[in-house]
Amino acid sequence: MSPRFYVCITMTRPQNMERICEFYLRGLDDHPFEIRLLIGVQGNEPDPKGVNKCNEMIDLVPDGCWFSCIADDTLEHPTLLKRVAKLIDEHQEAGAFVFGGKRNAGTIFHAVPENMHDGCVCGSQIVLNKSFIGSHRFEYSKYGDRCDGKLINTIFTQYPDKVVLVDEPLRYFGSLEW
Repeated sequence: MSPRFYVCITMTRPQNMERICEFYLRGLDDHPFEIRLLIGVQGNEPDPKGVNKCNEMIDLVPDGCWFSCIADDTLEHPTLLKRVAKLIDEHQEAGAFVFGGKRNAGTIFHAVPENMHDGCVCGSQIVLNKSFIGSHRFEYSKYGDRCDGKLINTIFTQYPDKVVLVDEPLRYFGSLEW
């Protein structure tokens, strides 16, 4: 059996789901993973940014599996999972990879040590191993919109040797096209 890779998607724009599913079926370069999409539908319930849903989906990921959390307007570069597989082989002690990210306005979020704090890194930039993060989750009630950066900062500060920074923009926020 191939290793599984989980993608946790918070959905508020159902019109994007066909494009996202098509991408995961046919748009990625060859990689060794079986992909599992977990989708949290964001309705009228009080869950700012779908963070509670994202945390619930993380809880569904089996220990030892790799995952990422994205919004329904975020797309991976076609080489991302191939790159993740190579990084896992090269850094077997790693528990997280942080990739560069690109916003649709052209801004690049660089995966460099000085950006591993809230406001400079987005939760969509990280790929995590469930066993590595343990009980760490996004804490919206405590940190608000910066909870994803705070999670990365906490992990990076506590375990800098287990977080691999890859300053290549392999996630595109706010666009479903590369």
